[in-house]
Amino acid sequence: MWDSGQVATGPITSGNRSTDISYAGTTLTKNSTTYYWRIRFWDIDGVSGWSSTAQFTMGTNTIPNAPSTPYAEGATNPIKVGDITPEFSAVFSDTDAGDTGAYYEIEVNTNNTFTGTVMWDTGQTATSIANGVRSPDYIYAGTALTLDGEKVLLIQQE
Repeated sequence: MWDSGQVATGPITSGNRSTDISYAGTTLTKNSTTYYWRIRFWDIDGVSGWSSTAQFTMGTNTIPNAPSTPYAEGATNPIKVGDITPEFSAVFSDTDAGDTGAYYEIEVNTNNTFTGTVMWDTGQTATSIANGVRSPDYIYAGTALTLDGEKVLLIQQE
């Protein structure tokens, strides 16, 4: 996969740790693969033997959790919404602490199983949401809604 070859480094006194040497081989993926490695040093008299074999295992990158606490008009499951262009948001959460939300999709339908009339589907839309943070409000831009008091809009975020 990768062999750094002989690379000059700053002086390392006997018994002390070297500076970090960055991997520069084929891109590694977060897929639980275990890799093995070893190191050796040179001085003015020649090359040492190899270190004992060491290993490291790449972490896994998991999909984000389903959005928590979906909001419409800043509330959870609001009733008597009077705005025909409501705003939607939710909290992004991922067990991979450094990950951020990169895309969102919002679906608005007349049926809670999403087999009714599709009022709006944003498709996959680019965004940037920090882990554990509520997304910005996304404004409804779908089919005109009627405020007859009878229709209940159902929202699904994926």
